[in-house]
Amino acid sequence: MSEGLWDSFMNYVQDRVHGERDIKRLKGEVEEMRAEYQRLVELTNELRTTAHDRANDLFRFRTDARDEMYDTDDLRMYRQGQVEVPQPPVATDYADAVLVHSRDIVKLNEAIRERGHAKVRCMEEMMGKRSDLRYVEWELEKYQYQCQTLELECRHLHTLRVTKQMQEFIHGGGEGYNERERAKLHAKIEHVRSTMSAKIEEKKQQMAKVKRAIKERELENSLLLEQVSSAQSVVDSRRSVRDLQSSELERERHNRLMRDMRVTRKLEDVAKAQQEEMAALRKEIDRLRERTFPSFAVVSKRVIGNPDEA
Repeated sequence: MSEGLWDSFMNYVQDRVHGERDIKRLKGEVEEMRAEYQRLVELTNELRTTAHDRANDLFRFRTDARDEMYDTDDLRMYRQGQVEVPQPPVATDYADAVLVHSRDIVKLNEAIRERGHAKVRCMEEMMGKRSDLRYVEWELEKYQYQCQTLELECRHLHTLRVTKQMQEFIHGGGEGYNERERAKLHAKIEHVRSTMSAKIEEKKQQMAKVKRAIKERELENSLLLEQVSSAQSVVDSRRSVRDLQSSELERERHNRLMRDMRVTRKLEDVAKAQQEEMAALRKEIDRLRERTFPSFAVVSKRVIGNPDEA
């Protein structure tokens, strides 16, 4: 690298270092100026608020001074709230009434609630202490009962009658006694095992007999089913033949009935025609008879009274 290039590089590095230092210094100044500006803004707001409060105080002072000087009546409009002044029947006197701001009532209610919560917490602590006390009392009663139980057991142990078997067990005969009891139990177990094996064998034989009987019954049932199926086929064939025969007989019976009805109808028509013809012949006979033989029945009916006078 040439000397001129190196000098240029060093100058560039120095300029950059100085520039970064100046940037940091300027950033610090900017931050200080921002902090100062923020402080001035806060101070301005505080002074503005103070001035506003002082102006309000001055206005209230002037208003109060004017009211004190001239004794004027100030009419105000209030929202309807809770009136705790007794209401007489004639007119209500509000001379001794006091207007209480809702903010004061809210604060008073908050204080009352806080005291109520504190009292509730105290009561909860008292309840917890009482429960702990009851638990301790219960444990004390439990330990007292255990002590009484142990005393009774100790008294029973002191008044216990020692038998010969207990003496042998105390003097070292416990091992032999246990061996004898163990031998008895083993013998009993063997007896029960042999008895149970005999019963199991007996039950197995009974099960084999039952299985053989079941197989025989199944074989018989299969044969019976075959017989039933063959009998059912025969019955079905005979039923079909009977149905055919019954249908032919029914058809013949219906045909015979129709023929009988036709013959009966024809005979009835012939009989009716003959009756009509006989009635006509009777009328003709009566007419001819009247023409042949004179009848005085009509004349006798027409003549009324004495025939000579007629």
